[in-house]
Amino acid sequence: MRDFSPKVFISVSSNPGRFGEIVHNAGYRYHKLNYIYKAIKIKNIKSIIDSIKLLNISGCSVSMPFKEEVVMYLDRIDHLAKKVGAINTILNKDGKLIGYNTDVYGAINALSLIKIKKTDTVFIIGAGGVAKAIIVALNKIGVKKIFITNRGSKKIKSIKKKFKCDFI
Repeated sequence: MRDFSPKVFISVSSNPGRFGEIVHNAGYRYHKLNYIYKAIKIKNIKSIIDSIKLLNISGCSVSMPFKEEVVMYLDRIDHLAKKVGAINTILNKDGKLIGYNTDVYGAINALSLIKIKKTDTVFIIGAGGVAKAIIVALNKIGVKKIFITNRGSKKIKSIKKKFKCDFI
């Protein structure tokens, strides 16, 4: 018997907005997908991860401040997400929760469009989560000369421990 129930996707955040719901649900309607996307305000990432499995939720977007903490509750982590150390997307595949960092894949795509080469020098302004994803993408391409700067030193110290970059 065919299941006509919609696939449910959620977004978890400590302070969710409605923009993601509007965009995702409009995209689902446009592509005639029987999916629903709902933003949920949470305080405890572990309880929502347990709920994803229990309720058979198909996938989940993860916002700050849960992107790093969620890693410990997943069944598997994509190899590029491991390098970043943060998850922004979770897929439920047959009851196994797999974490991804889609920022890395977006960065790889964007860098290929502008034809970044191994011999190029790249300067990154900012040291947040997306900067880490860009560094992982640049490493995957083989870029050796990566410079980064940031207003404060705390995030720079975190990146210094994990990635080979020069700091300005």
